[in-house]
Amino acid sequence: MPSTDDLVPAQLLERLGIELWGEARWQELLAARLGVRTRAIQNWRSGRNTIPEGVWRELAEMFAADALKYQAAAAAIGELLQRAEEVE
Repeated sequence: MPSTDDLVPAQLLERLGIELWGEARWQELLAARLGVRTRAIQNWRSGRNTIPEGVWRELAEMFAADALKYQAAAAAIGELLQRAEEVE
């Protein structure tokens, strides 16, 4: 993901939502995950309402969980490759 240094919170929310769920449905899926209406996401995205701190915490937890899954998958692939090299 490119640098987020120059992003306002609403832009960061959008970028993270797209990273997690894709461009087409990120607002709907994020709303469901957070237990809020899609309209709340739209209000945050437009800057109409401030994004609650708890939303940032939840997003951080989601990305941390994904990172752990990807690390485990990468380790499993590494082990598979190592075994394959030993057989050759």
